[in-house]
Amino acid sequence: MHVLWLKLFYVVAIFAAGIIGGRTPARATGTPRSKKIISLGEAFSGGIFLGAGLLHLLPDSIDNFGKFAGHIDFPLATLIAGTGLLLILLFDHLANAKSDVSSEGDGYPLLLFLVLSIHSIIAGAALGLEGAGAASTAIFVAIIAHKSSAGFALGIALVKGGVDSARQSRTIVMFAFMTPLGVALGTFLGAAFSGDTDIIFEAVFDALAAGTFLYIAAFDILPVAMAGARNKLIQWILVGTGFGVMALIAVWA
Repeated sequence: MHVLWLKLFYVVAIFAAGIIGGRTPARATGTPRSKKIISLGEAFSGGIFLGAGLLHLLPDSIDNFGKFAGHIDFPLATLIAGTGLLLILLFDHLANAKSDVSSEGDGYPLLLFLVLSIHSIIAGAALGLEGAGAASTAIFVAIIAHKSSAGFALGIALVKGGVDSARQSRTIVMFAFMTPLGVALGTFLGAAFSGDTDIIFEAVFDALAAGTFLYIAAFDILPVAMAGARNKLIQWILVGTGFGVMALIAVWA
């Protein structure tokens, strides 16, 4: 029962982070100080995402694939992780292509919403399939470290796209709800199936989440955090700190 209460806490915290981040874009972009804080936070969360993907999700997926497909001499976990990365790359490319064509209207922010939502559901499902161990803590930390900033980015895109206030609110709420939806999906799959089937679901979603985490870190968070920084050494140290936090959590995994 304590696992369900822990997951309920995860869901509430992640949902709140998405709402807060998505509904405060104007205030957050109002001062140079707030921009600096956001940049520092992005660098730290980039390291968290790298660590969660490389030190927790991908190794867990490899271990689980080994339990039921150890006789297969093929890197199934890394294949699926790469597929997850490529899927997010595709959707991100579509969103950026729309942005290049027109900076007006709500086409780009809604495509951005789609990209972030797919990632959120996959990551949430991986969290839902985990128990109460260090791996679930690592995934939760990685998700919540980025949820508010992702919501903030979506909120800014909605404002710049001229989306009306009511639709902004609905879009942010739906975005915030996507990770809890993924957690519920993962929890249901974990409870509905047992044995090899449960292990297969966990292995697949861990690998997919690892790929999306690596994409978000390497192609989304870190390039922006490093390119816009005056002191790149501080940004790099924060990236390393985030990665180190995930390494410390892995000690108890």
